[in-house]
Amino acid sequence: MEKNEEIRILRETVNKLGRNSYTGDWLAGLIPEIEGLMRADICPTITINEAKQQAAAIIDEARGKAADIEAKAKIEADTIIKGAEQKRDRIFTQVWDSLKVAEKELSTM
Repeated sequence: MEKNEEIRILRETVNKLGRNSYTGDWLAGLIPEIEGLMRADICPTITINEAKQQAAAIIDEARGKAADIEAKAKIEADTIIKGAEQKRDRIFTQVWDSLKVAEKELSTM
């Protein structure tokens, strides 16, 4: 059977099923993809279960990447917090030292 004939039969079948069937709208949405694959001499083979598996793999990969990003962000946040605490301690020490100098100067007046 020629590709064009098969595509014609597929379109006719989808039209016969119509919008009120279980698969009519679904198949109608797949026709462009199926036609493209057929014209490229590729057999359309993915099943719903394969699509679910691919989707699950994509989700797992995204979750892994998200966990990596979160871990890196935590490390960076911890570094920023540590730097801020060190700066706070230096400022506190400077203020404390300045207060001691001021107290000493006041006591000698």
